[in-house]
Amino acid sequence: MHKSKGMHRFKKILMVAVFLGLIGVGWQQGHGQPKGPMITLEEEEITLFDENGKELRKLSLSSNGKEKRLILSAIRAKVLQKMGFHSFDEIKKENRLLREYHRQYYKLFKTETLKLQQVKFTNSNGNTIKQIKLGEKKESTKIKDISKNREWNGYKVTIKNATLSENQKYCLLAEHNIEVQHNIDDQEESADYVKAYGEGAFAPPPQQTTLSLFDDTGKEVSQTNIEQSNSIAGGPQPHMIVSDSGVFAFVTSSDEGPGDERLYVYQKDGKLLLTFPEKDVRAFVEGPISITPNGRFLAAKVRYLDEGLRLLAFDLLTGKQWKADKGYTVLELGDDGKMEVSFGNEENTIDLSKSFNK
Repeated sequence: MHKSKGMHRFKKILMVAVFLGLIGVGWQQGHGQPKGPMITLEEEEITLFDENGKELRKLSLSSNGKEKRLILSAIRAKVLQKMGFHSFDEIKKENRLLREYHRQYYKLFKTETLKLQQVKFTNSNGNTIKQIKLGEKKESTKIKDISKNREWNGYKVTIKNATLSENQKYCLLAEHNIEVQHNIDDQEESADYVKAYGEGAFAPPPQQTTLSLFDDTGKEVSQTNIEQSNSIAGGPQPHMIVSDSGVFAFVTSSDEGPGDERLYVYQKDGKLLLTFPEKDVRAFVEGPISITPNGRFLAAKVRYLDEGLRLLAFDLLTGKQWKADKGYTVLELGDDGKMEVSFGNEENTIDLSKSFNK
């Protein structure tokens, strides 16, 4: 990466640090907050401290969102600036400097997972107009055995995950339902579910997973059902994303195991834009996935059976694809198609608007 670009990012992060009160300026309640309706994703609480251990602020935020990444980057910038450096690369090979960096870095914050995780919709006055609880919920139910026309005691597990667009105007909610039956002695028990829910539990194939797109007023814009027995890949951090324009994408996996992950991209009205891989492509999507705020360009890590891991980019407007020669990790992806990537210690900038025309 060119030095000028690295400095630009450094200055941007320093601005966030000033805003948070980590560098010289105290945090003011409500200062700089976006106006108008908005959505917040509350998964964990981060507490910020000054250098003397005094608490500055508690924030509820997404565990994997842009807000947390900016905060941690700001803390990193604060520590590096105090130590007299601009880049982590300048200290990463010096054990003495690394120890001092980590000592100062972890003094400035702590994070805790929230017991109540939720999506919150607020209006222009800051009042909550809608809340959606996330995580796992289990309740008793009757499950019908179709082959024997009998009912069994069991329970239904509902798992909800969510992700937000960067402008906090759209929320993509995934709801996955599993029915678990008790004491069916003539069925083979699933080891995974026995481990999770105890002996005597039998898990039939997962029920259909539903993805719902909400706007910042709490209105459901569209609803998409994925194939039965499939779920969203990625485990605790699902591979799903939504752009500022409402275009959304996700990666699915099935009960058959790794190697069958597929990418789906939809318009905000629920119309399918593309799926990958195509039938004649021997590959699967590993994730994670990145998308531009305007929803035009998308990138994902793909493992080809004959080539290995590669970064694959899509132009959702023209339908064109571009495959990199390496399995780059995407750092930033802008509306203009400029994509900042890394591979090991290497950082680079790729101009997708030019790459698609090669």
